[in-house]
Amino acid sequence: MLAFGAMRVMEPTPFGKYTLLKTVICDGASVGYRARTTSESGAESMVFVRQPYSHMLRYPEFVAGYLDDARIAMRFGHANLIRGLDFGQVQDTPYVVTEWVDGEALCRVLWAARRKGRKGFPAPVAVSIASEIARALHATHLLRDEHDVPLGLVRREIYSGSVFLSFNGEVKVDALGWHRKEHPAWSAGVLRGKVMYFSPEQARGRPLDGRSDVYVLGLLLFQMLCGEIANNGEHDHARIMQVSEGRLQSARALNPSLDPSLVEILEKALSVSPDDRYPSAEAFALALDEWRCSVDSEDPSDARRALMAEFHPERVEVRLPRPPIRPPEAPSLVERIKRWVLPGRAR
Repeated sequence: MLAFGAMRVMEPTPFGKYTLLKTVICDGASVGYRARTTSESGAESMVFVRQPYSHMLRYPEFVAGYLDDARIAMRFGHANLIRGLDFGQVQDTPYVVTEWVDGEALCRVLWAARRKGRKGFPAPVAVSIASEIARALHATHLLRDEHDVPLGLVRREIYSGSVFLSFNGEVKVDALGWHRKEHPAWSAGVLRGKVMYFSPEQARGRPLDGRSDVYVLGLLLFQMLCGEIANNGEHDHARIMQVSEGRLQSARALNPSLDPSLVEILEKALSVSPDDRYPSAEAFALALDEWRCSVDSEDPSDARRALMAEFHPERVEVRLPRPPIRPPEAPSLVERIKRWVLPGRAR
């Protein structure tokens, strides 16, 4: 897991079989640490340990959801999903352990671009990031339990703080924050999460499926392409109305350089009606990949590495360009005659 802000160094603190090293994330409900763990063979590795604040343990619904999150994270095996490694309790404090990703949260990379006066990322880079996220979403939508029953997971909110870019060009989606469609939080009229990343059906308190995640990913892609969020209302109610009525900002108005065919893909993902969107996150990813391949031949992971190197040159390994592979030169006519006349000559 990555830091939303600067990591705060602390004295190494034992926590069960882990040693907490630095505070990485502090939000209203939990705190996360960079931690060290040692295997039976003595090998050390970095992990991310998250635990809720003690005052949140008074709410049974929060604790149940937290543990459900942990169980779901243990099932992840997709390359674009941060892997869950362990969960449990230490002195009545629940915790979740996930892999440590050496990089930055997407929100911080967007902020860095904005500080340089840019409106988002180059379109091929933004599209490649969105495509990787879409594949993570699709893999999660297909997850089944031990009885081969679909888990019915939706992300509900994919925002710039839940996606991470490694310095090596990888794209990772946070292991925590997935929700079952039958969870009490899906009760009619219940609104939970970050309003600026709501789908229309979520804003109306209606049941959700994977197409809601397609819409929310469209919102994130809009932000990466334009440097601004699509629903720019002054308050939450205004944003909900914008989303429900399809009155989002125009991507072309904010970024006139956008390719019209890419805008069509974006607008399809951001359709108010789920039936007008891509039927799955996989279909969205395929459309994005097709567009990117039509305009850019660079390896997408190399392009993402270059983006990270621009803002963190000291953290990204410099890769020297590979020398061109030259075919062996054909022997001259004289050499061929010598080989034919002198069959014993070394060839």
